[in-house]
Amino acid sequence: MLPTSLGLMLPEFEASERHVAIGVWAATGGVAATAGPPLGGLLVQADWRLVFLVNVPVGLTGLALGWRLLAERREADAGRPDVLGALALIVAIGALVVAIVQGRSWGWGSPGIVALLAATTLLLPAIWWRSGRHDSPVVDPVMLRVRSFSLAVGASVLFFGGFAAMLLTCVLFLTTVWHEDVLRAGLMLSPGPILAAAFSVPSALEPASATGCRASRVPRSSRPARRGGSPRSATGPPTSASTCRAWPWAGSASAWSFPR
Repeated sequence: MLPTSLGLMLPEFEASERHVAIGVWAATGGVAATAGPPLGGLLVQADWRLVFLVNVPVGLTGLALGWRLLAERREADAGRPDVLGALALIVAIGALVVAIVQGRSWGWGSPGIVALLAATTLLLPAIWWRSGRHDSPVVDPVMLRVRSFSLAVGASVLFFGGFAAMLLTCVLFLTTVWHEDVLRAGLMLSPGPILAAAFSVPSALEPASATGCRASRVPRSSRPARRGGSPRSATGPPTSASTCRAWPWAGSASAWSFPR
């Protein structure tokens, strides 16, 4: 959802405005993260099934607004998407999730868990093999050869994995060790996202000269050509990039408080 939302948003802004748009986007995520724990606590106290239904009106509202406000953009010579690869990836990730969630209750050595893990083990290499031979793969191996992209993906995996583990650990600690109710635990987790939202927009509005950022042109020869793709993917107009000597890390700062 995060890369998709950025992909839909950034083309709507000029290059000089995108840092502000990203700041507002990050602040919106902070506000959502702030409202999530207490809202989740209220829903769980009412009926835990509501947790799965609350996304329906939000999704429909986003779909309606996107239909009216976003401009559709298509690549003229794009190949057909790899539907089979996408389905295989869904099955592989779904099988892995089910195996992890049900491992203790079914037994890690049970036939069902072994079959799910075997399916994931077989499907993931097959998806990688297919991605290297398809014109529009679900996972583009060429992108992973770009060092900055690979580092960004690796950092994102580490961050979101650690963030999810920290959030789960905090909730379990508050509800099982301190014996707080779900709603109070959610409220106690809110200061971090509030601070993240508060600092995201000011850091994005900071002038480029203050952060040492400058725009640069990426030469055509430095962008890899995709196998089976159009020549335009390698010889199109130069793109714009930015290099910074200092990064406004405040936009992703968070602080957690457990008052007693």
